[in-house]
Amino acid sequence: MLVVKKRGDCFVYLNRCPHLGIALEWEPDNFLDSEGLYIRCCNHGAFFEIDTGLCIMGPCMGDSLWALDYHLEAGRLMLDEAALPESPSQA
Repeated sequence: MLVVKKRGDCFVYLNRCPHLGIALEWEPDNFLDSEGLYIRCCNHGAFFEIDTGLCIMGPCMGDSLWALDYHLEAGRLMLDEAALPESPSQA
C-alpha cells in the first residue's frame, strides 16, 4: 500500500500498477515524480493523479489505482476491514 498526503488529506492506494499489477516503485517509498505532483510507475512511466488515482499518462491511461478505504483512529491511519481487494492482480 502507499499513502500520499496532499493539502492535509491522505490518499491510500494499493501499490500495484493497473497495467501489469506490479509494484509502482523501484526504490523503497519513492512513489512521486520529481516535482511531487503525481504518483508514478517507475516500470512503465505512467503518471497518476494523487487525489483520484487516475492514470493520465502511460500504457494504462484511463485506468485508476485501487483506492483503499481508511479511517483515522487516535491519529493513526487504519485500513477499513474490507479495504483490500480479493486479488491484488485486479488492481
